[in-house]
Amino acid sequence: MPVPRGTIAAAVALFAGLGPTSHGTEPPRFPALRHGIKAVFGNNGNDHGGDLEKRGKRLTEAFHDLSVDLTRIEFKWAIIEPVRGAFDWSEPDRLIDFLHAGGIEPMLMLYCAPKWAMRGSPADERLFIDRGERNLHTVVWPRREFLPDFERFCEAAARRYAGKARLFEFWNEPDGMAGPIVYHDKARRAVDVRYGGDAAEYTLWLKAMYRAVKRGNARAQVAAGSLSVHDLKFIQAIYAAGGRHFCDAISLHPYAGTGVNVEWIRQVRSVMTRYGDWAKPIWLTEFGWTHGGQYDEAAGSFPSSADKVAGLITATFPTILELPYVTHSFFFTLNDWTTGEGGIDPPGIHSFGLVDLGFRRRPGFKAFKRVVANTPTEPRTSRQEPVPTIAPPPGPVDVAPDRSLRFRMMCFNPDGRHRDSQLGPGAAALDLTLEAPGLLGEIVRTKLPLPDRAAGPWGYQTTVADGIAPGTWPVTASLAGAPSVEFLVTVPARASQRRRPPRIDANLEDWGDSLNIEQGRMTAGFGWDERHLYFACRITDPRHQQPYRDKNIWKGDCVQLALDPKRNAIRGSRYDLNDSEFALALTEGRPTLWRYACPPDSHVGALPAGFLAATRAGHETVYEAAIPWDEIAVDRAEEGLVIGLAVAGCDWTGTERIVHRFGDGVIGGKEPYRFASIRLEPMVP
Repeated sequence: MPVPRGTIAAAVALFAGLGPTSHGTEPPRFPALRHGIKAVFGNNGNDHGGDLEKRGKRLTEAFHDLSVDLTRIEFKWAIIEPVRGAFDWSEPDRLIDFLHAGGIEPMLMLYCAPKWAMRGSPADERLFIDRGERNLHTVVWPRREFLPDFERFCEAAARRYAGKARLFEFWNEPDGMAGPIVYHDKARRAVDVRYGGDAAEYTLWLKAMYRAVKRGNARAQVAAGSLSVHDLKFIQAIYAAGGRHFCDAISLHPYAGTGVNVEWIRQVRSVMTRYGDWAKPIWLTEFGWTHGGQYDEAAGSFPSSADKVAGLITATFPTILELPYVTHSFFFTLNDWTTGEGGIDPPGIHSFGLVDLGFRRRPGFKAFKRVVANTPTEPRTSRQEPVPTIAPPPGPVDVAPDRSLRFRMMCFNPDGRHRDSQLGPGAAALDLTLEAPGLLGEIVRTKLPLPDRAAGPWGYQTTVADGIAPGTWPVTASLAGAPSVEFLVTVPARASQRRRPPRIDANLEDWGDSLNIEQGRMTAGFGWDERHLYFACRITDPRHQQPYRDKNIWKGDCVQLALDPKRNAIRGSRYDLNDSEFALALTEGRPTLWRYACPPDSHVGALPAGFLAATRAGHETVYEAAIPWDEIAVDRAEEGLVIGLAVAGCDWTGTERIVHRFGDGVIGGKEPYRFASIRLEPMVP
């Protein structure tokens, strides 16, 4: 095969001990769908503290009448270990023993750190209370220093209930409102909360939980995800962070007003198969509808909306049964519940139940019973045949100073054979193609050897074309006969070391050729010394419009600057604890530098005067900033350091927002994986 200039110089297997897959090229078989239902056994919306002798007995009778023997219960670390090192199993013992005696298997949804292990200060809860979100304070992530405590708890729980509970789920909806990050001002007061999830942090704790649970009970099964946001970013990030080998199922909450979001379930499945998880099942651990309505005593019936829920139940489950990889389905919920102040939900009556507070059965009860009775009991075979696949690099890929491009992709092969007609049966190699218009100069092709019945990371090296401008470039990688993948490659902008620090005066004459970023009507550049990262930017627009103040300055003319100083972002994840985001603006003739995201030991809000200068002359707005390294979690600035960042020059015209971008991932979703980058270089002679 001829080797053109710029082709892949090497395709070397870099096995990481991931081991063989557990299946061949035959479509995987899955067990029959198992029905479960969430019941609220406790008080105030919880599963603890309830009257099991009376209310619990009636709930058990309803389970039996429905022919359902599986439920999902909260399993809170905070309740079991309120004092560090002292386990109190009385509440979970009471409920799990009760369920076991009634022939109901619990799936333990593990979450909720004790206050002694929670991230942030004890006073942070006041911010959640003031916002009416007290329940969300309970799902703040633990601090990493307590990871060994968490593992001891998980192992002890799995061992204690090995004969009564073998199904586990880690956390609840970590991609949405769970796992919030609390930000503080300069006085260390809690002032803001960032929601939306950190998949890298989630996966770190998932790995610890999975290992610990398996030590406690090797037969236990762990579901990961519990995802509620109907996109693919979080599940992609779990896999990019290595979560594939630390769960036995992926759990989803496919809520939809007219059934369940089947398209999202299928899309999640496509991500799983991209990473070689052909045989891993999906559990639907929460879905249902709240418009059951309250019983009308005068009419002696429920409103018509309750009939609508019954119709949704009847129509939805045949659709779920068409997805053979969905093996567990937990309806939400069996019973209504009430919540007062301090409960896990806003105060009021929550009408998700098949029965109301008085145990009157809504029409949905009969519909659900009929669905369970009509569910086939035979195993099901997937209609999707496993084929060799590749997954994109898990993190950002930066071009080296010598123009070389090195990256790793995961390659998954069901059995070492490929049935593609181009290669023929039994071939041990695939055609790999890389396409990156402008970056590589030409299409790159090579033969990719496949491991026998294994998945491994594969390393590649090639050379980019001459004269490539700084920025991000899309690359498409494809295997013959398999779906292609897309990822970004960044050509870092140069940030030269400064012999003398620049004057922060918005006069850019001393920047010379360091302004090497050109994007639309924005020109920008970076420099550095041992104390500061320097930034300069010039934006041309016909009219300066910045009527906003303080944290709202992002809405007008400004520059948004986000940094990933460790360049450790993973595909699909949001900001981690080391990332920062700023906005630079000229307001009423005065510069404002506002920080929205920051490391834990820093603060949000306005930075002191002196860090930023900004001026307006003619049709140009000029910004110049000096940001101390210790404000952005860089312990030591040195030559060769690559920093991920995104610059968005925002021009508000009064009717539309024009954005000049160097990198992406700061506007329209916080995704540091999509950032561009800079490389710290030595002084120019």
